[in-house]
Amino acid sequence: MIKRIRKAWAAKRKASGKAATTFNAQLLDRNREEIHAVLHRIGMTR
Repeated sequence: MIKRIRKAWAAKRKASGKAATTFNAQLLDRNREEIHAVLHRIGMTR
């Protein structure tokens, strides 16, 4: 679970340095959804 969040942060940092393609944007959206699901599961978000 923590590894997944760290991977998402690393991907976000890499994409911010260059123009993100639609493929990268889709991956970031999926990672963001997974992080939200994890935070929701542990009760930090609705």
